[in-house]
Amino acid sequence: MPVLIKEVFVASIIMLVSALALIVIAGLHYRPDQAGAAQPYLVLGYQLNPLLGETVPADDALKLDRLQNGKAIISSGPVQFSALAFPYLTIEQTGFSPEITVDLFWRQREQENKVQTKRLYRYGDDLLTMHLAANPLWSGEIVEFGMTVEGGLKRPLTIQAMQLESWSLFIWVASIWDQWWSYGGWKGTSVNFIGGGEYDKIQKVPPPELPMLPVVASWLGVSLGLYFLTWRRLSLTHDWRFPLLMFLLAWLLLDGRWLHELWRRTQFTQFQYGAKAQQQKWQSEKDGQWYMMASQIKLHIPEQSARIFQVMKTLEPIDDYYRFRVRYHLLPHNVFPYLQTLPQRSDIRAGDYILDLSEHSSLKYNSDVKRLEDAGSASGFLQPVKLHFQSRLGRLYQFQG
Repeated sequence: MPVLIKEVFVASIIMLVSALALIVIAGLHYRPDQAGAAQPYLVLGYQLNPLLGETVPADDALKLDRLQNGKAIISSGPVQFSALAFPYLTIEQTGFSPEITVDLFWRQREQENKVQTKRLYRYGDDLLTMHLAANPLWSGEIVEFGMTVEGGLKRPLTIQAMQLESWSLFIWVASIWDQWWSYGGWKGTSVNFIGGGEYDKIQKVPPPELPMLPVVASWLGVSLGLYFLTWRRLSLTHDWRFPLLMFLLAWLLLDGRWLHELWRRTQFTQFQYGAKAQQQKWQSEKDGQWYMMASQIKLHIPEQSARIFQVMKTLEPIDDYYRFRVRYHLLPHNVFPYLQTLPQRSDIRAGDYILDLSEHSSLKYNSDVKRLEDAGSASGFLQPVKLHFQSRLGRLYQFQG
């Protein structure tokens, strides 16, 4: 038994030393060149300004008790500091839950009229550490920051403090840990691709600085290497149970991350779709605004199965998933997607529709002469054309030639 206890102790120390060594080495590698030692910029909860929503006194904290028209805005008020000096933000809170959507916002001196935002994906009652410098828009001189809250507030949201901090090994490790355990949502990928909640290739959200799987694999490899080296040096009794135990611990950590994500997804899905009518479920989807637009468009198309030419001149049309989804929402109408400009005159018939969903539309409509033309093409125009519907997402025309 004493030999067994000795080996368990040695194996535990090896795994701890391996973890600390990897943290220090990775920290030195990722340490920014301009890492400073600025004093933390602390804003206590009672110092925050509730611009929208109802709050109640809560000692030194801000307690958001009710949203106003489904939204609340919490601001730091006027501030002045360099974003470069504070690459990290720590939020001490209780009440972050799947029922609400929380976005961090900030304004810069150079663009005071423009608000930059970043979605928060971590739920639970604990500290949240964010690496703001990973966002290229966190730059320049910051004149205001805060957060917006939307959704259904089932319990009060309490903000004890928001603290901006410079780089330190502890803060860096905390931000990596929060990236690993932040909520990711359904992405249509297997569990092997759960490496950090915010990562989304389609939406161009970058992966975490250190994906969890290679880090855990490196930790296991270093631990096994040190174990076999120590086993030979200390002449310990060889027992394959300890390497297997190390592998099991690494696997349990990864599997625990997957189970945590699955539980969060279940909670979020229940809130988003549970006990709702089909139309409400569509509105709750990420493409809910496109569904609402498609529903409005259908009111302007009396035919049971009209022909609709869908124009989508976007920066990266292949990745523009939600615009493609409009074709599905317009069923049973016959939609011809993927056009970058107006359809050819030989392809369109009188009564057909043109739906312009272009991100930067080059289509220009002249209501006086009922002419729809492509500003990027000298010969691309249709006439007569009637405008039936327009919104910030798209415009519906009907060819009457």
